[in-house]
Amino acid sequence: MKLPDTFSGRWIRRFACAGRGLWYVLFCESSGRVHMAAMTAVVVLAKWLGLTPLEWAVIALAVAAVIATEALNTAVERLADRVSAEREEPIRLIKDVAAGGVLAATLGADTRLLTPPIRPRTPRPSAGRRACTGVDRRGTGGVRREMWPRSAR
Repeated sequence: MKLPDTFSGRWIRRFACAGRGLWYVLFCESSGRVHMAAMTAVVVLAKWLGLTPLEWAVIALAVAAVIATEALNTAVERLADRVSAEREEPIRLIKDVAAGGVLAATLGADTRLLTPPIRPRTPRPSAGRRACTGVDRRGTGGVRREMWPRSAR
């Protein structure tokens, strides 16, 4: 089915091409399939941990960064193979740099996943209690009392 050559038709074709490229990277490339398996494991683990929306957003950005760099790496490798079928040092270096970008994105995503969650694990004090208590600065002999008098609340 050919779409009309209108503004919206051109954008639909662009998105179709981008989707086809993303599909190729994620399902036809072996490294893309590995990233898909890792992404599935991360989503299952995040769901099990009950992450907050902020933590989901951080994980989504990390996964998107890895997939985007993998797509760019695949494009660079295919283009380099098209330019020269022979083994040349400059082509090898270009491919290595692109693969290094994927490694950097993956390590960054793994660092986020291996750190403790953003939210505190200890229960917060109830709304009726004052959360900030400490030693009174007026020198009461180490007696703990609220830092602010009731009149300051």
